[in-house]
Amino acid sequence: MTVKLEAFKLFEKQSVSIRTRPYKVEIQVANVFVDGEYTEMLCMTAEELTLVAQAIAEASKTAWKNITPKEAQSDAADWYSYYDKEFDNEGDFNLPLRNMINLKTASDEEKSEPISFTISRPSLETSRCFVFNKAMMQDYLSAYYKRLKELNIIKS
Repeated sequence: MTVKLEAFKLFEKQSVSIRTRPYKVEIQVANVFVDGEYTEMLCMTAEELTLVAQAIAEASKTAWKNITPKEAQSDAADWYSYYDKEFDNEGDFNLPLRNMINLKTASDEEKSEPISFTISRPSLETSRCFVFNKAMMQDYLSAYYKRLKELNIIKS
């Protein structure tokens, strides 16, 4: 059973949904893809990107009881690529964590900084771009917490 965790309205017609299932976190992007296209550019503000990154990290706690950050030991476990077995093709939601900001200290100008990155869906039949398994989520969390340390949001 899929449970909608959070949806972020990016513009009037675009949204990112983060859904959890036992042992999986799924990213869907609605109203972005042009008919017949697998890949599109997603645009959001630095504040929205930071909120999406946080929501993905929070979703990991729902999908797995005890998950810890861990750098990927293989290409199959890194969170930069995703192979969708159902559609026999790759999807991509390579959120640029380097563009995350400290929401408590950022100026309004920094928060509204436009960020663009490419997303891909594995099939024209879906708005799903990415599904995290545990190993991929551990790698994501490793990168996410590393960025929080760089922003002096957390100490260790």
